[in-house]
Amino acid sequence: TTTTTTTPVLGSNNVTVTLSLFGISSLTNDGLNQLQSLLQVLLTPQGVTVTFVRQNTISVSRRRLLEPEVQVVYTLTGTPAALQAAIQTLQNAIDDGTLLGFLQNLQPSLTRLSLLSGTPGTTTTTT
Repeated sequence: TTTTTTTPVLGSNNVTVTLSLFGISSLTNDGLNQLQSLLQVLLTPQGVTVTFVRQNTISVSRRRLLEPEVQVVYTLTGTPAALQAAIQTLQNAIDDGTLLGFLQNLQPSLTRLSLLSGTPGTTTTTT
């Protein structure tokens, strides 16, 4: 199990977060829109704005059997305290399976997802 904790730098009012989705190589526009809507439902009450940046398909190396992966990048904007709370909310939604269940309805081959670092900020990953 890998746990990534991101602490926004105090004083910064935006943070970039990346959701890594494993088992799929891309999300459809519809999937992206639905994911963004869900994030807004989760985070808007905390005073955080969610802006979609891009999706990156991570190429699978032939030498190692890696599952396909797509990264969806967002910018979150709000006060430092709101951002910290928002990242915790996102992490909780991943840990308790809310996001995974939602996305598997859209993309059944999705196996797992993880939240990658926020920048600016300090990121600690424990495995």
